[in-house]
Amino acid sequence: MRKGATGKEITLSKSISGGGGLAAGSFVQKALSIGTFIVLARLLTPEDYGLMAVVLIITTLADRFTAHGIQTALVQEGKDMEEYLDDVWTLDILKSLIVALGVVVIAYPLSIFLHIPEAVNFIRLSGLLVLLPNLGNARQIYFFTRLDIKKIFLRDLSGYLAYPILAIGWTIFIDASAWALLI
Repeated sequence: MRKGATGKEITLSKSISGGGGLAAGSFVQKALSIGTFIVLARLLTPEDYGLMAVVLIITTLADRFTAHGIQTALVQEGKDMEEYLDDVWTLDILKSLIVALGVVVIAYPLSIFLHIPEAVNFIRLSGLLVLLPNLGNARQIYFFTRLDIKKIFLRDLSGYLAYPILAIGWTIFIDASAWALLI
């Protein structure tokens, strides 16, 4: 950035350079996802993927219908949000606990309805898919407000790398089942 640049010019410059970083991160994530899918597709059955699809539909719908959007509103407001972050984090945890409990409650009836009673524990445990992402540090929101794309990329990259290692490792060394997809 050049000396004497205005705030708008700095933000525009960060946005443009950040766009490239986000594109690179998205490419890496997609490449790892496709590679992981290809490897796991050879090791797992279609039934495993079907069970995971049921779980993702349940947890995604439950999470989306209970999303409140307060963090997005705080970012858009642009004011100091520090005083609200702990409250927003607590609200997210409470919402996630309620959704996870709801998944646990509907797991048995759903498994009976779908004729997969052996999957009841798998569906129950899937409630963690809603809870775990919300346990993160609420102050990560500052990465977005400051357009710190490098930190966002590095944060996301750790998950992109961990999942293939865990899922493929689980499938090879522990159990070739839908549980590998859930971890």
